[in-house]
Amino acid sequence: GDTPVVIVEEFIQFDSEITLLTIKQRPEVASPARRTIFVPPIGHRQERGDYQESWVPHPMKTSVLRQAQSMAKKVTDRLTGINGAGLFGVEFFIRGKEVIFSELSPRPHDTGMVTMISQDLSEFELHLRAILGLPIHQVVADRPSASAVILATKTKNRPPNYRGLDAALQVPETEIRIFGKPSTRKWRRMGVALSQERVHFGQRGVRQYEGGDGDAPLPTRLDDVVDTMGYSSVAELIEHLLERGLGAYETGSTD
Repeated sequence: GDTPVVIVEEFIQFDSEITLLTIKQRPEVASPARRTIFVPPIGHRQERGDYQESWVPHPMKTSVLRQAQSMAKKVTDRLTGINGAGLFGVEFFIRGKEVIFSELSPRPHDTGMVTMISQDLSEFELHLRAILGLPIHQVVADRPSASAVILATKTKNRPPNYRGLDAALQVPETEIRIFGKPSTRKWRRMGVALSQERVHFGQRGVRQYEGGDGDAPLPTRLDDVVDTMGYSSVAELIEHLLERGLGAYETGSTD
């Protein structure tokens, strides 16, 4: 036919899926080494093709993270050119030591909503700063954090009733954001719950993550932090956060 490009996709087996939020700064406000900076890798889980939960930082070997950062930089360099700026959600599949590109969103990403609690500048603030040409010196994330979407349980053409918010907000270091959608359908995402561990990386000898130009400054002793909290893995920590309140409420009709 007359189609110049054909994209072939395949199903693959992978160990985990991450989003690498990649920020491009304008050349007049950032040195070449700071033109591209990264948010700590965000792990996430999907159902029905939609994000359900995300957590940060996702544990990764430094060499694997460097691969992902290098790929994200190459793709976003090509898209933005010399003067382009903004935040991009670059998704990867991780399989052992292999990094497989999944997709890219030229805007803040749904899995990145966890940044509204995990760091000093959320993905929305980072996107705005980059576009406006305001300098971003670093991204400071000092505590493990997680997010979970609030799903509608029914289809109704009227404003929903939210139940369980008071119970959810009893969990320390937890926030709820309601999207204000005027109607529901089953599985529609109506809001997001955010929670953060109270222990700072620095309290356990682990330095904060400062997003850089590919040096992959992921806290190298994150496993030590998790161990001192009494968990066997970051995944177990996040599961505990979710069980303590995230997603433990439902969105229904007004009746």
